[in-house]
Amino acid sequence: MRVLIVDDEPAIRALMREILNTSDREYEISEASDGDQALSMVDQVNPELVLLDIVMPRVSGIAVCDHIKRNPKTCRTKVVLVSAKKSDAMVQAGLTAGANDYVCKPFTPQELLFRIGRVCCDGEN
Repeated sequence: MRVLIVDDEPAIRALMREILNTSDREYEISEASDGDQALSMVDQVNPELVLLDIVMPRVSGIAVCDHIKRNPKTCRTKVVLVSAKKSDAMVQAGLTAGANDYVCKPFTPQELLFRIGRVCCDGEN
């Protein structure tokens, strides 16, 4: 599965990459460090899943999610927002933008993998 990890914090990208690399599934992982780069990478990589931070320089994760979901070429891409912003308003904004799920930081490896599995694999088992 092609996954795009988008976060402005290198340590968070490395953590998510490590979690994915140690799971039972095989992932082809690409990374972006801000929303602008994420928008370019979505077109280049054509990911099946985007793990997307909300608060980033240039373009927010909410705007990136909205762009992905409104574009006919990428609207089926699964988006899981991963953010330290835990307010009901922020979660609602993310889901309204089309996110398939919302994971709050800090998260455990098990939680992240469970959410990915639920979003990407429902109906496959």
